[in-house]
Amino acid sequence: NTFIMAVGCTIAPLVVSGFAGYSLSKLKPKGHKTIGRIIFVFMMIPGGMSTVPLYLTFMDFTPLHLNLSNTYWPMWLMAASDIFNIILFKNFFDGIPTSLVEAAKIDGATNLKIFFVLMIPMAMPIFWVVGLFTFNGAMGTFFWPYLLISKPEMRVLVVQIYKLRTSTYSIDYQLLGLLFAMLPQIIIFALFQKRIMGGVNIGGVKG
Repeated sequence: NTFIMAVGCTIAPLVVSGFAGYSLSKLKPKGHKTIGRIIFVFMMIPGGMSTVPLYLTFMDFTPLHLNLSNTYWPMWLMAASDIFNIILFKNFFDGIPTSLVEAAKIDGATNLKIFFVLMIPMAMPIFWVVGLFTFNGAMGTFFWPYLLISKPEMRVLVVQIYKLRTSTYSIDYQLLGLLFAMLPQIIIFALFQKRIMGGVNIGGVKG
């Protein structure tokens, strides 16, 4: 369950934030400056203020009037709309020369082809960083899965550990659960340490 939720939370921002960052940086649609200002304003809103509106929205997702509780869709949707990731992608794409995009358009490439064939290979460091950090964070998320998922068969690992703490299980099971919760993050960082640090360094230089 945790892996399924984390994979969805990783794919969603790579697709949505990647497209959004590319659009704001290179396509510059009408009103893109206003959109950028709105994004920064939303970043200033404390996360706690959106908890109740988001909960009500997920319980009755308008205009379809769907109840998204006991699904992983709320976590996927929130990951896809992470404003910080959009800004990261935009800033990275800003560092790629616009002349490359213009040359590709002269050769007849569409915006989608430019994004997939030209931009993604050049932006792989930021894709790696956002993907790995998002996956790592999703593996340990607790609040929203605990709030929205009530079916025992759909619980994620961290919530299950909390349930063990409030049950009659011994401390050994709790420690074992914590170990399993920590292992994925440790393994991911050990395997992809160079890519993570390389992407952070590149982003810092471009900034």
